[in-house]
Amino acid sequence: GSFSRARTPGLVGLVLASVLGLSCVFQVPSPTYIGETRLIAVQTSVAEFGPLYSSRPEHGEPVAEVMPGDIKDPGVLFRGVDGLPLAVDAIDSMWLQCGALFCDFVVSGPDLAAYTCADQAAHDNYDGNTGCLLGKGDGHFEFEAPEVVELSGIQRNLAVYGVLAWDGMSAETCWQQRRALDQEIENCAFVEHRVYYGPEWLVQLHGYDQGLEPDVPIDQIPAAVFGQPANRPPALQEIQVEHDGVVDVFDPREMSSLPAVATEPGAEIVVTIAFDELLQLQQPIFSAKAVESSNPDPEAEPSYVFVGSVEPVYLNLFTSNALHVLTEPFLTDTTVELFIDDQAKAGSSWALFVLRDFRGGESVVWLEFTH
Repeated sequence: GSFSRARTPGLVGLVLASVLGLSCVFQVPSPTYIGETRLIAVQTSVAEFGPLYSSRPEHGEPVAEVMPGDIKDPGVLFRGVDGLPLAVDAIDSMWLQCGALFCDFVVSGPDLAAYTCADQAAHDNYDGNTGCLLGKGDGHFEFEAPEVVELSGIQRNLAVYGVLAWDGMSAETCWQQRRALDQEIENCAFVEHRVYYGPEWLVQLHGYDQGLEPDVPIDQIPAAVFGQPANRPPALQEIQVEHDGVVDVFDPREMSSLPAVATEPGAEIVVTIAFDELLQLQQPIFSAKAVESSNPDPEAEPSYVFVGSVEPVYLNLFTSNALHVLTEPFLTDTTVELFIDDQAKAGSSWALFVLRDFRGGESVVWLEFTH
């Protein structure tokens, strides 16, 4: 999803820092630094499988892609200025389905919160193109995925808009202030999030059964392609932490939480991560490629071949308290350099590793540094 906030404090300072040089880097926090309560990730999973292909969780792990009729749970993860997560019940949320226009006009267009999706469904006027209020919740919210309306491109997916509030603010108040656009908004965040339907070729088959035009003629899709597994969120198989001449190695898959790493003020830290490549290999993606035909008839149906690939994983890093980045990591980096402020007081600082793929999979691993 793409995150937005109504306030951008420190923007002028960031511009000035780039002009005056890097000597001010410790006073001007990095974009990856958690200096205020901040939305870190939207971790979505299927909470309950619907009647379509209910055997999708082949390995028992969370599934990020959804089929019509599944119950979806977009769980939001916030971190406060102390680096600790906000409790689920400390968040008030409201979720809108953007409909056919996606979320480009969700703020300036008609107030979608005035039309509940349940009412639209009761009048047989509800599908993925309907703009309406899905409902309200806390840090978690469950809703039933509507029927697909298109099988081609981005329109096959569902655009939703989350309005999130904390510290006594209500999501409804945040939404009204956001639409008014005439004041600063405190303790609110807004996120445009895309819910991905899949596995892709089972969605194509289901849509075809519903009378929709598939991307590829169904009779040209090999049976093996329909076995493309549902997308599961990416994972780390190893975190290596090098500091003060010591190397710690952790496997997040085997631990409910990682042990704290003991450091000192001024410590320089090198963290190297390794993605769980086997997990990615277990869920290949099949894409259809049209091949040239020798048939001179321009109306002739093209032929297709299917190519398998492995989805890449990308990393976003966040730090808090006395922990900072030495250099901003790129999305494809697997090694990051950090340091503890040499004036750090006794306490804890956190590094958060957010893993993302292209089909709605997100997972978060956090690592504590004591000093």
